[in-house]
Amino acid sequence: MFYKLNIRPMLTQFIEIPIAKIMHKCGLQPNHITMASLVLCIFSSYMIISNNFIVAGLIFFFGSCLDLFDGTLSRLTQTSSEFGALLDSIGDRVGESFILSAIIILPIVNSIPNEFLLNNPISYLSIDNQIHMSLVPLGLIGLIASQLVSYTRARGESLGVRTESGIMSRAERVILLSIGLVTGYIWVSTALVAIFSTITLFQRIYLISIRVSTVVNTDTRE
Repeated sequence: MFYKLNIRPMLTQFIEIPIAKIMHKCGLQPNHITMASLVLCIFSSYMIISNNFIVAGLIFFFGSCLDLFDGTLSRLTQTSSEFGALLDSIGDRVGESFILSAIIILPIVNSIPNEFLLNNPISYLSIDNQIHMSLVPLGLIGLIASQLVSYTRARGESLGVRTESGIMSRAERVILLSIGLVTGYIWVSTALVAIFSTITLFQRIYLISIRVSTVVNTDTRE
């Protein structure tokens, strides 16, 4: 969604490049930034399990933002490599998986009763009812869908189809989960991630199927 706002060029010029230059002067390498981002996300997941949600949200957001600079630093220092790109992608997936896994087990470690408040669904919107067993299926859906959203993009690119479309890419997931943790509305943010990641998954699958079919039909006519 955010890539349509065309704010990335401004972020690159006024934030990413200046900070990447400072990182370079400090002797940091792109892979150092990637691993630091991953470590922060893992630490954030520990904070979630420890019920330190505000700290967890801030660390997760900072760690995810830090991930912006590894690619910029590699281009700035002309040290881009296929392994670096692979490490960056794996770091993103692993870090996000830790966060959603921590949310999934949160009601278990807090010994929340196995009740889903089906008689009063509106109670899910209450700040006092954000941690309960329904986080388990919601978190699982969000985890699976988010990983598949990233996979379909990579698979689409291997088929010659660039797919950045969809209403819930990684940037939106990071922002939603971070806001949910900081404000305490963990159930609401997880539900939104699960729902819109699933929608985005089917959006990308549909887009790839259309474009691949178009290419096949064009080749057949030729």
